Amino acid sequence: MKGRNKMLLSAQKQARQRLESSATVGSMTSLEASPQFRSNKLLEVRYKGEVRRAMGWKRRIFGIGPKLLGIPGSRMVHPESLFAQGVALLSALLLIYSAIVTPVIVGFYWHTDCFRSPTLEFDMLVDVFFLLEIAFTFFCGAMVKGRYCDDASTVASSYLRGSFCFDVITSIPVSWVEFFTLRKCEEGGGGSKSSLRVVRVVKPLRLFKLLRVIKAMKILAILDRIESYLNLPPFMFRMLRVFCIVVYVVHMTACTYWLVKELTHSREETDAWFLSLFSEGSGVEAGDLFHQYVLATYFINTIFSTVGFGDVAPDNSEERIFCVFAMYLGTIVFGTLLSEVHEEQGEDTSASPRLLAGKPRPPSHRASLHQLG
Repeated sequence: MKGRNKMLLSAQKQARQRLESSATVGSMTSLEASPQFRSNKLLEVRYKGEVRRAMGWKRRIFGIGPKLLGIPGSRMVHPESLFAQGVALLSALLLIYSAIVTPVIVGFYWHTDCFRSPTLEFDMLVDVFFLLEIAFTFFCGAMVKGRYCDDASTVASSYLRGSFCFDVITSIPVSWVEFFTLRKCEEGGGGSKSSLRVVRVVKPLRLFKLLRVIKAMKILAILDRIESYLNLPPFMFRMLRVFCIVVYVVHMTACTYWLVKELTHSREETDAWFLSLFSEGSGVEAGDLFHQYVLATYFINTIFSTVGFGDVAPDNSEERIFCVFAMYLGTIVFGTLLSEVHEEQGEDTSASPRLLAGKPRPPSHRASLHQLG
């Protein structure tokens, strides 16, 4: 087997050398049509086929196996394997889901006791996934002190000293606690005082899930791969990321504003104020989540954009204090947006002479795309 590997590696090296020696400044069309080029490509295809046949299913899916044909070996699941990449992608999608849905559930369903949220069952599955992801981390190789490590004890020690506690805190199965609490509340026919007290205590625990957004670096890594796959212009990709961040800040602030209103008013007072903003024939009912979210988002956008139409305004000191902080936040958000646009335009202008002269852009331009977030 070792002799066969050496022969394949030698054949691959010779094929690449012949291909590089024949790749002159001349026409690539004539080079590709040459018999030598076709022979080299055929040899490359045969080599890749031998590699695929020599790799077992563990190596192809999990990246587990000894060193083979120049490919590094791994005793644990390799982080670049198909399985690990699939787990990372699913984790990123569920992080996005949690970051969007959790503020809505906390902000707009605060006064609903013994109420089963429409996403409770799916949230329970999400909690199970993040608990399993913690366990999976102990079986996945990792970078330790700048080098890849596939020793189980070293990986476990590094993870326990690192982000293990943070992952446990952000993976508390709050949805399961809420499920059994609501079940007890429903069996009691409206719930006793103790059950209602537990339900109200469980609701703020959902805010712990928002800490998962801090682990958004994997999301940025996936976005970078999407950019390289789609070959998007740097300016378009950078503005897309900034736009997504602005939209999410507006989303979080709108949900927080409604939570402040829920905490400072009774359910009846909130419903009466909400219905007073619509005409009688609009068909809007109290507790309409869609129109409540649209109203809160509309109000926050008027604050961030400094328009302030005046049709929606804070009506107590708590809401006014919140609006003051929202004004500061809006100034920071849109100031950052304008600076990003100005910086990108300046980089494109400075890069134009290089592109006209056939010179590549400096590496700092690509690195700047990773500074945001």
